[in-house]
Amino acid sequence: MGCHGCLWKNTISGISNESRKVFFSSVVYNKFPKANEDYIESVLSFVFRMQLRNAIIAIVAALMPSFEAYEFDVDWVAQHLAARSPYPTKHIASKDILPEGYTLEQMQLIVRHGTRYPEKDDVEEIEAALQLLRTSSNRTAVGWVDDYVNPFDMEHEGLLDSKGVEEQYLHGRRIAESYPTFISQIADDRFTGVSVFSSYTQRTAESGGALCRGIFDTYSSANTADDESSLKMVITSKSNDTMLAFHEHCPRWKNEVQNNPSSNIQVSRWKTKALAPIAERLSEDLGVSVGTKAVKNIHNGCAYEVAQRNNASTFCTLFSPEELLKLEYRNDLKYYYKYSYGFEELNGRMACNLAKKLMQDMDDAVQRKPNHERLTIKVGHSETIIPLQTFFGLFRDDERLEADSSPEVIDQRQFRTSQFGSFASNLAFQVLSQQNTDEKYIRVLVSETPVVVPGCDTELCPYSQFRQSIEPNLQCDFDTLCEVTS
Repeated sequence: MGCHGCLWKNTISGISNESRKVFFSSVVYNKFPKANEDYIESVLSFVFRMQLRNAIIAIVAALMPSFEAYEFDVDWVAQHLAARSPYPTKHIASKDILPEGYTLEQMQLIVRHGTRYPEKDDVEEIEAALQLLRTSSNRTAVGWVDDYVNPFDMEHEGLLDSKGVEEQYLHGRRIAESYPTFISQIADDRFTGVSVFSSYTQRTAESGGALCRGIFDTYSSANTADDESSLKMVITSKSNDTMLAFHEHCPRWKNEVQNNPSSNIQVSRWKTKALAPIAERLSEDLGVSVGTKAVKNIHNGCAYEVAQRNNASTFCTLFSPEELLKLEYRNDLKYYYKYSYGFEELNGRMACNLAKKLMQDMDDAVQRKPNHERLTIKVGHSETIIPLQTFFGLFRDDERLEADSSPEVIDQRQFRTSQFGSFASNLAFQVLSQQNTDEKYIRVLVSETPVVVPGCDTELCPYSQFRQSIEPNLQCDFDTLCEVTS
């Protein structure tokens, strides 16, 4: 027996059995005041048949589990899952109110697909997490795995979930209810001036369809495939889509960002700083070896359980609130460096063709050119919407985000993909006219919430001021930017 045991043994040497009983009773009552007398008697009889040190361990193990699962408000968790957060429908106003005295002339929407099933790598990681958790003997922590049926399979990998369809449809209904005159005029004109584009994936095409059904639900022609006036959707080509999937066609980005280890330095440092302690705690609590990779896998399970099933009572219970916030920041660092301000000159300008198209359509509306676009919808991915927001300077922090950023910088950061890059997140550009004047204004909304765009002073910004502020960025050329030079 080690010194710790000897110390305890020496402490009570020479004490009578009755005194020992009083001593142990006081210990048990002090540690576990609710324990009943019969239980204490049974434990004490066991104590005197074992070596003292092992007996004390047995008492503690019998009365106090080594891990207590965390319980969460699922809505709180949903707001801290970075780009895997579900769309915050319940926190969005049911109707947008335009400023009094202004008329909506044009609306352009760039939309991320709705909530989807995990993709291949995530499916494999969630299954790996389940296999690890099943080896733990701590049933207090992971007893739920015994009856858990994994809903995330390869058959559905990457496909739009029914919740994703609902997110888009309800967004469409809010658009129709917010701007009834604008939408009815478009429908009456047999959808003249309307264009809908989707990237080549199933989840984006179905998202676009659900959004359009929501907007034009009361107009049957929008839902009738053989009607000449039906709303048509253009599916972009996978081989040359530089508008919605531009990252796939930018060799320089692939070389300097995607496949460049330097783009992952801050994520790796944060993994060592924040995720390693989480792994160490879980290893101790679960009695199995948990590494930082397993922490990420378990967090993936948490994210998809919340996003698709609105359930925070399985994987998520293994993390404390503080740990979930650290995992959220880990994902924000990933997107910051791969698609945003971490490599701003390339990541933001990569959205060049999309931004130019948006601005050209806004110019045409402001100048009232014949047959100008009135409503455009473009459905893409997080790799579409986050670089585009970067192009326009949205959610830029004064200080660069890093693994060693101060707690204040991390807590107060603007760059939170949970808030602007969730499933079904969207960016809307509205051109408005002011009654009795020729002045045109721009209004920008992020996930249906008005924001002040850099270069403007208020949410309602004179178009000329907005146009002038963004003009330097519009000098970009996608082909030149993405060219790999020796």
